[in-house]
Amino acid sequence: MRASSEDIKQWLEAARAGCREALGKTLEASRLYLLWLARRELDPGLRAKAGESDLVQETFMEVCRDFDRFTGKSEKELLAWLRRMLRNNLMNFARTYRATAKRDIASEVSLETMRATDSAEIAVATGDPAPSQQAIEREEAVLLLEALARLPADCQEIIALWNQEHSFEEIARLTGRPASTVRAKWLQAIGQLQQLV
Repeated sequence: MRASSEDIKQWLEAARAGCREALGKTLEASRLYLLWLARRELDPGLRAKAGESDLVQETFMEVCRDFDRFTGKSEKELLAWLRRMLRNNLMNFARTYRATAKRDIASEVSLETMRATDSAEIAVATGDPAPSQQAIEREEAVLLLEALARLPADCQEIIALWNQEHSFEEIARLTGRPASTVRAKWLQAIGQLQQLV
């Protein structure tokens, strides 16, 4: 069952008072959203170096370390803070492997790859995802699209606008709905996606 905004607000207050269990519950409630976001934004060429769950876990470790810096009180503020931290981790991760010559992923070639004649091995040598990884990514994308297609049209619209980084207030203005309705529809949509994917 999806945690309510009121649950998260209470957990945030308890976490501020030093309750590590409440902080853990708060983070767990946002895990699926962050995994989805990381999956969407992680450079496919870097997936061999780390997965989405690794980056989300790194973000959670930073949250545990830096939670005293978080000043928000609502789920929306928490998600915005987590999203910013995750995106910083994604950028730092990409910079580590793309910008540093010694660790440049494009220059990494194994002996097996150098001897490769099989097209799958050549694909690995050129940085293309392996056929099995491509199949998994296609399957995940199809599942997500199917799940999104099952949502009511108004929920699909709200999810699309949210992913373009519009606030609930902006979405309310764009769709002509009250912000409370937009937020409720967003929570409903995320809950349905968690069950469907």
